[in-house]
Amino acid sequence: MRRSFWPLLLVLLFASALRLHALGAVALRGDEAFSVVFSALPLREMFARMATSEPNPPLYWLILHYWEIAAGTSEFVVRFPSALAGVVTVALTYRLTHELLPPLLRGKFRAREGGRGWGMGGEALLVAFLAAINPFLTWHAQDARHYSLLAALTTGAIWLTLRAIRRGGRHYLIAAALWWLALFLHYFAAFALVTTIIAVTLSTEGRRQWRPALLSLFFLGLTYLPWAIYVAPLMLSHRKGWIASTSLGDVFLRTLIAFVGGTTLTDPQRILVAVVGIGLALVGTIFALRSQFAIRNSQLLNLQLRRGALHSPISDLQPLTSILLFAWLPPLLLGLLSLWRPAFDERFLTGTIPPVLILIALPIVHWWPDRRWLSAIGVVALILAAGLSLTNYFFNPAFGKSPNWRGIAAYLSTHTSAAELVLQDFQDPAFGYYYQGPAQPVDAPVAPGAATEEQLAAWLDTHPRLWLFVADSTASDGDWLNDHAERLMDEWIFGFRLQAFDSPAGSLAAMIPFERNFSDGIRLIGYRLLLSPIGRGIRGEGLHLTLYWQSIAAASKDYTVFTHVLTTDGVQVAGQDNPPARGRRPTSRWQTGETIVDPYDLTLSADLAPGAYSIQVGLYDPATGARLSVVDSQTDSVTLPEPIELKDAIRDSQFSIRQLE
Repeated sequence: MRRSFWPLLLVLLFASALRLHALGAVALRGDEAFSVVFSALPLREMFARMATSEPNPPLYWLILHYWEIAAGTSEFVVRFPSALAGVVTVALTYRLTHELLPPLLRGKFRAREGGRGWGMGGEALLVAFLAAINPFLTWHAQDARHYSLLAALTTGAIWLTLRAIRRGGRHYLIAAALWWLALFLHYFAAFALVTTIIAVTLSTEGRRQWRPALLSLFFLGLTYLPWAIYVAPLMLSHRKGWIASTSLGDVFLRTLIAFVGGTTLTDPQRILVAVVGIGLALVGTIFALRSQFAIRNSQLLNLQLRRGALHSPISDLQPLTSILLFAWLPPLLLGLLSLWRPAFDERFLTGTIPPVLILIALPIVHWWPDRRWLSAIGVVALILAAGLSLTNYFFNPAFGKSPNWRGIAAYLSTHTSAAELVLQDFQDPAFGYYYQGPAQPVDAPVAPGAATEEQLAAWLDTHPRLWLFVADSTASDGDWLNDHAERLMDEWIFGFRLQAFDSPAGSLAAMIPFERNFSDGIRLIGYRLLLSPIGRGIRGEGLHLTLYWQSIAAASKDYTVFTHVLTTDGVQVAGQDNPPARGRRPTSRWQTGETIVDPYDLTLSADLAPGAYSIQVGLYDPATGARLSVVDSQTDSVTLPEPIELKDAIRDSQFSIRQLE
């Protein structure tokens, strides 16, 4: 043990470095932001919600509540308790391995005669190292949620229970207290508790100490019962809509892949990790089952046990079988529950990772004395699987924990005003955590129907501009707003689809008056011109042009509007032809005196030469191509008075989105 101290310290330092690396660099994901918001609630409201809507017990919320009061709510701060618990989990994995590893496998990593080895703790060091580099544990150690603490408390509770079997008495109460904390952290700690109760029941020493064991279990149940009654109505009816039903085979496959390689893997990498994880787990399982007969019939083991040279708290249970019990039974129980009510997610079994790591380390430990090359292959395969996943997690943006909430929040803060609204159709608290802009964020009504249209119309009446920030790109809000407002932009910003709509009043307020009468009762009363983000990243930049029409008499037919960008020589370099308002407001249906807002997005080629350009507009009959004439003029089009001055690059144009104000 003493010889293992410094290597263990190095493992813990390495685990700390991994879990603290870039801890606050990535934006909070939605669940993390919810943790920050929920834990900041007054305690009375917090506990009330845990009985009506929040399906998690109070321990984590209380820890985070007082931690935020003391240290703040930055990303680093709110994730730090999880990171600390992650390091503690590695240390407890070391201790648990000592309790679970059968006597005949201890000391396998001792050096051959004449050499210096790891001592009796070498096997536990290996498992602790695997826990230190485990991608799943690392991911959750950098996540402001329950699961890193769940791994620490569950691992510690199992270890203390096994120690209690050997030491008895008050140690059972200490173990029960830790189980009490685990159950107040996450309800699914019950799966590990049930497994541990079975282990104690199957142990002869545990049965001999049935009084303290039963007393501690009674204490645990009695003190937890009031809370169970309090939350029972919610938990019996609660359904997690985001969890799909799954088979038992899929439960075990997904659990093994996640526990060996995490969740930040490409499909080919998942196949590799599946081969490594399933291979070692199967070999470990077969080894454990076959070895029971040898252990049971070993005269040497019997002799040593009689002399007291070796001891195991579950020796009569057969330690290798106990490892199988702790590794496989919790996933089985959760899988069976999921057959009745979909509830499986790998993170709910985070506390099972240390026993699984012990199981897959069994063949490596067993092979070491005689087949070190085979042990080395196993260790390298596990390191490779972890390395691939950790590399993706830390350095590949495709596996980012969260979208760029900071970027989109900063963009909206810069481009909005207090008179505007930001509509969002998703309940992700991460946006509210980061967005501190002047425009008020509100939940967008996305269900089609009269109520939605009435609400949107009311917002358009009271706000000059609405920003639609949606998770579903086909949301009905955008369709309705396209018909009743002017769409100024429709762009992907930092991975989010963002649309801006001006109300009729807001659009008219930005209009530049420019009156020209066309034949057949159509009048152009003004325009607006600005640099448009639409088309960015396709071919150069774009110009957003808005024409404002008015009907002075009923038009005889439906006309098409043309908008042409011309050089000083009259050569057309860009343009767009379509019926007014992108075809939604045909001229034959205009009401006399009605004002029509008619937007256009003109994409400019990236290779246009710097210089002056003009915009020519008019109308024509799509059936014949004949243009409407301009009244009191010999022309069939008008040129807008404001030229386009392109400088060295289109993006340096004099027009800007802020001209909308």
